[in-house]
Amino acid sequence: MSLTELIGQLAHVDTRRTIACEVARALGSEELLLFLPDADIGQLLPASGFPQTIRRGSEWRAFLAKCLAEGTCNGEMPSALREADLSAWGYRIEPGAVMVLLGGSPDQAVVREILPLFPLLVAIASTERTVRTLNAKAQMAETAAAQSTVLAKALQRSRDQLRQALSDAKEANLAKAGFLAMMSHELRTPLNAIGGYAGLLEEGVKGPLAAGQREYLERIQRSQKHLSALINDVLNYAKAESGTITFNMESLELGQVLSSVAPLIESMASARSVVYEYIAHTEEIVVWADRDKIVQVVLNLLSNAVKYTPPQGRVILRAWSTPESARVTVADSGPGIPHEKQTSIFEPFVQLERSFAQARDGVGLGLSISRELARGMSGDIVVESEPGQGSTFVFSLPLRGAEPDEHPSTEVHAEGALH
Repeated sequence: MSLTELIGQLAHVDTRRTIACEVARALGSEELLLFLPDADIGQLLPASGFPQTIRRGSEWRAFLAKCLAEGTCNGEMPSALREADLSAWGYRIEPGAVMVLLGGSPDQAVVREILPLFPLLVAIASTERTVRTLNAKAQMAETAAAQSTVLAKALQRSRDQLRQALSDAKEANLAKAGFLAMMSHELRTPLNAIGGYAGLLEEGVKGPLAAGQREYLERIQRSQKHLSALINDVLNYAKAESGTITFNMESLELGQVLSSVAPLIESMASARSVVYEYIAHTEEIVVWADRDKIVQVVLNLLSNAVKYTPPQGRVILRAWSTPESARVTVADSGPGIPHEKQTSIFEPFVQLERSFAQARDGVGLGLSISRELARGMSGDIVVESEPGQGSTFVFSLPLRGAEPDEHPSTEVHAEGALH
């Protein structure tokens, strides 16, 4: 087989390494290597069918760069097939490839004759590399697509599970709220009867009461009122959970609403030897809110403040406004609330231990209900407190123009408004 035919056989990648050795021997050398430019890494790499790993890569890169720059070059380079350094001759082949002969003493005249055949081999080998690269990328794309499908299915399963879990939680929450409402209603009915009959006894319907009997009756009435208040808290909580609270929104002058709270809290403060003070705002503040809900929230904040303030302490109610909202603050001179507890106090059934509190009234629903009511009116409640320096609860409400709208009273249901 002629040298030209041998070079033609280099087009077959499966026999390329064997044929390359035969071509090298025909040229008077021992090894033949072909290096092609790789666009991805910007370097020359061995073509398919030739040894892919060559020792001392940095020396080879310098040698190949010199061949590209000068057209031809020679030196001592590591063999691609054995542990030895051999004489090397490099020849630039357009576009940007290099053919290298290792070992022996190649006939340069013959080499120059056959070099014009190598651009075609470079094109074939480059096409092989491109096809191989595209096949690899296609395989990667198929693998990625398969993985994406698996991930999409897993994500959909997770979404379905989460949706089901949320649905189950909502149903359980509604069932719990319904149970609490039912039980509270069933308890409130006999309690109202107890309160009614106690009132009749107090009025002397069944005859006058002895001093001892009147004392016991007063204890019955206090206990009945206390238990009724607890049940009302549970009912309000159940309504908030089930989204059935109704808000009768209207334009309100905040100072007038807050002034009406004084008679309701002063007796409690006096009984505990706590000083209560209301500092009215000098200017009119008009809010868009539910009057009864404002009173309920403020009374709860004030009663908590009085309950947890030691004798001779102070509780101050104040109203003011910012350009964005109205603010109602309830400040006390109690022991304050630890920073790590300032979030949990708004959770249902959470109460703080206070050393001076002889008894903790309620079941820990007041602040939770109050915040839900505030948010139902597009407001909020936050606390500012430092241990040992008292606490300040800030109740915010949306402002409203002094003049009411054409329809000043609007009912807003809690569903979609409470969080």
